[in-house]
Amino acid sequence: MFQTVTRRAGDFWKALVGLNTKYFIARKLLNFFKFWTVQNLGFDTAEAYLKFLDYIASWVGTGVLFGAFSAKVQMSTYPKGGILHLANWVSFVVDTALPCFLMFLFACIYLLSRQSVRLELAIGPKLFPDGRVPTDWGGVKNRVIAFFSVIAFLILYVALILFADNIKIASLIMLIIACNDWRTRYLIETGIKRYFSDDYYAPHPGDKDYDVIEERRVVAKEFLFDKPHLCKESGRVAGCGIAFAVSIVGYVNGTDRLNVFAYVILIATLIANEFFSVRWRSGMYWNLKAIDDKKG
Repeated sequence: MFQTVTRRAGDFWKALVGLNTKYFIARKLLNFFKFWTVQNLGFDTAEAYLKFLDYIASWVGTGVLFGAFSAKVQMSTYPKGGILHLANWVSFVVDTALPCFLMFLFACIYLLSRQSVRLELAIGPKLFPDGRVPTDWGGVKNRVIAFFSVIAFLILYVALILFADNIKIASLIMLIIACNDWRTRYLIETGIKRYFSDDYYAPHPGDKDYDVIEERRVVAKEFLFDKPHLCKESGRVAGCGIAFAVSIVGYVNGTDRLNVFAYVILIATLIANEFFSVRWRSGMYWNLKAIDDKKG
């Protein structure tokens, strides 16, 4: 009896996350979501599923991050009336300038990461001939894992907002994220190299838009393999690690004076990393757009 109930509960969960949309409730939920968002998102392919997750992470995630910041302001200014008074927002920002700037930076990084996902999902299918786009494009091997990965990523950024005034915890969390991003970048590069080296996925003379796809691939390869992404990510890991180490040294020696240096190191590291990321990504985007405009 218990095994039967457990199995049915598992089947229902799979329906909710999109692994099996034949269930009536799952279909209704999906249809309502499409109606409410006016987005034709589905779970039929890895690309569609990732777009669904990105939509949720972008809109819900932004609201959650703002909610975390509001909770931070409320807890700090509760004796003076909390978030219902504009003066409390201003005083909170003024009194905690570095942590607030770090919170703002964390929110920007989160939003830029979502933009990166959208860009790669939009560009990816254009690098392959019609009908020969990899079915697992985007790296989705297990959709449940992908779902919880997105949730875990959001939770980490909520934690960053909540602990931005504790540089030891904030720099440690950012160090963990930086290490994971280094690993993700490595896996992306190796995975895409595998697709690009597979003759089945390569454009052949006679394929529709053969020349255009080849031009797009040149631009994509330049972005993916010629830019020092891993070096950049290694620099971010090092910067976050140094900021964490400086904060710990200050803590061990019983002084908060080093916290300012830790904040500056962490902020400078994150800004430098995002500067190069956005610059390289925007360069790829405009080069690809020029190819598409020439085609059109």
